[in-house]
Amino acid sequence: MSSHSWEGLAQLLVAEGFFVVAPNLLGHASRRGTDYRVSAFAEDLRPYFVMDTSYDVIIAHSFGGPVALSLLPFLPKTKETTIILVDPVLEVAEEKLKVNRNWFLTEMANVRTTEEHMTENPAWSRRDSVLRALGVSMCDPTVVEVFRQNSPWSFSGLFKNIPPNINITVLVSDPKFSDRCYLEHVPRDVERLNARVLTGIGHWIQYERPDAIMDVIPLSRAKFLSATVTSNHMLLLLLIFNPQTMLLELSRAPHSDADGSVSTVIRGVLQRVIDTPHVLTLPTLFHTIPFVVSTSQWGSPTASRRALLIHGMTMSSSSWEGIAQLLAAEGYFVVAPNLLGHAFRRRSTDYRVSAFAEDLRPYLAMDMSYDETTIVLVDPALELTEETVKVNTNWFLEEMANVRTAEEHMAENPSWSRRDSVLRVLGIAMCDSTVVEVFQQNSPWSFSGLFKNIPPNVKIMVLVSDPQLTNICHLEHIPHDMERLNARVLTGTGHWIQYERPDAIMDAILLPSATLLLKKEMSIRFIQLLPTTDTAERPATCPSPTLPVGYTSTRATIQPKGAAETTETARYTYQYRRLQTTQLDRR
Repeated sequence: MSSHSWEGLAQLLVAEGFFVVAPNLLGHASRRGTDYRVSAFAEDLRPYFVMDTSYDVIIAHSFGGPVALSLLPFLPKTKETTIILVDPVLEVAEEKLKVNRNWFLTEMANVRTTEEHMTENPAWSRRDSVLRALGVSMCDPTVVEVFRQNSPWSFSGLFKNIPPNINITVLVSDPKFSDRCYLEHVPRDVERLNARVLTGIGHWIQYERPDAIMDVIPLSRAKFLSATVTSNHMLLLLLIFNPQTMLLELSRAPHSDADGSVSTVIRGVLQRVIDTPHVLTLPTLFHTIPFVVSTSQWGSPTASRRALLIHGMTMSSSSWEGIAQLLAAEGYFVVAPNLLGHAFRRRSTDYRVSAFAEDLRPYLAMDMSYDETTIVLVDPALELTEETVKVNTNWFLEEMANVRTAEEHMAENPSWSRRDSVLRVLGIAMCDSTVVEVFQQNSPWSFSGLFKNIPPNVKIMVLVSDPQLTNICHLEHIPHDMERLNARVLTGTGHWIQYERPDAIMDAILLPSATLLLKKEMSIRFIQLLPTTDTAERPATCPSPTLPVGYTSTRATIQPKGAAETTETARYTYQYRRLQTTQLDRR
């Protein structure tokens, strides 16, 4: 799975006032590792607990259960914390480990479609099924080493280490529908430990009975009530461990409470959201972070260089994965918001380009300014005729109504990796159909005039695709007589420059400076929001907006002040070798 798999539950928590963090575990969501012992997973998550960072609630599903129990020694000794283990895999026989390993390899080699998941699991919403398929697609096959490296599989003994300030509840699926967790594996004579079997519910409790999880959370105490925080106050967070889903899927009866919605409100996050395997959320950072929406992050928040990536139509923050990894490897802290109407964010009624820009203003607030900024516009849609607008509207509606598979995208775009194709499918599947209103509400579509507003501290590079391959951006739409504005046509490269020529984007970035990468129609208007001066001294740490689901998704190294450097496997030491990467990812 990936951090996205918590989408539905995270939205419920955000509505209750929680700030939610969902890391991507080693071997998941395009992360890689070599050490897959449970202790290594726990060690990889330690940066989330440095400097006495605490959480009101920790929720862990499946394989995340043993990982959460292994984190008990790292938790603050005085903070009252509720831990909810959702059908954790505590004890597995040797023979079963072999079966599980083979099943996972088959699942990753033959990724099932959203429709197949919905047919097999009637209680799942389309959103849940989309995110399940995504998690499998982005999982590294080497993660099956978790079975061999943790043999014998026995973790019930970890319950004996429950600190006096921790309360644990174990939610167990119905043994008629799932064989992951058994009540007899949970000790009955341990204080502050309770267990409950959910009759008629299978392994995916967060999809089938999210209310059962919410009922365990002490909302009256843990709810974050204030929108104003100072550095002397601790934010209340929920840390959700992204599970490695285990064991074969069994058929199960539908549940009447299943949530069928696909685009629930994700807004309401008090600070930020993380979609990466390692983005630290230190209390000392929080007081400078404004009220923001769902976001993905890569790299260390303490990095001196920052990059803001803005995706295009029918995409999501995850679509920047490859570029973000390259930037993180160069020492950047990377933030990629999800735009209005995208990535299961609530549908909007205002899709003017100015509304998109206004929605992103929190990323420039509270000293989050970008002095000496390089802006790279990647094949931006600057001028469109009325006829083209109509064609685009119909094309996007058709794409969203009939989402193509990753294989179809790879066949059409031979230079795309499997990861790129999967993320393209994800972006379309998570997009609200009302977003096509962007064309009608921005008519006439003409934004070249916004180049006249370039501040003196901003330099802009426009990368234009080959006009023989695409007609999105044209060189004649870019003024030729303006300082700090340059353009370059990439011969032989189509509209998806970040997939086909990431090196061209990296070459356009002045690495010592802050960077904004903007894609397509949401780009130019954002220039008007940039500060023209920045004389105030900024803090050493970089406050970050966040990632998907009123929560954040993370992928990167965290090197917090006062904390040891994270392990090599926790980093994205991503070196760009285009040919090798393409061959590897298209396996």
